[in-house]
Amino acid sequence: MSSSEEWDEATRENPLGATVRGTVFRVEPFGVFFRVEGCSVPFLILVPEFCDSEAICALGKSPQVGDQIGGRVIDHAEYNRQIRVTVRPCPSD
Repeated sequence: MSSSEEWDEATRENPLGATVRGTVFRVEPFGVFFRVEGCSVPFLILVPEFCDSEAICALGKSPQVGDQIGGRVIDHAEYNRQIRVTVRPCPSD
């Protein structure tokens, strides 16, 4: 399967609003990348989505490699082929 086909399949199987869960494989200063089983496209939660402030994140409260994490799909970033996720409640909740 080509990377274009993988991207199309990933966005189809993980539409906006879908709930996803996976394992953290990389932590960066700007966010946390995780993989969902059966999907080759990386999922990303940006720091503002899980931290109230940078100070809280600096204390090690952000997810670490190997942690299970999940949330709701909020964006399909086609330019870099990432699926962005939030852990914040849905505004209608």
